Amino acid sequence: MTQETGGFAAFNLNPNILAAVIATGYEHEGETSSSIGVLGPVRMDYASNIAAVRAVARYLSGAIGES
Repeated sequence: MTQETGGFAAFNLNPNILAAVIATGYEHEGETSSSIGVLGPVRMDYASNIAAVRAVARYLSGAIGES
């Protein structure tokens, strides 16, 4: 199962494995450079992890832009 919300995707990798991935891309000059994500349990705190992934993606986008 895949759910996409606001540029984030949450994947349930396998119904027998209780893990999920939250991932998004980060950008350089308006183009996606790469992706970053979190692998965690299905019952993780999605709101906190999405916020953390978003913050790191913004940081990386800014750091790439400075180089």
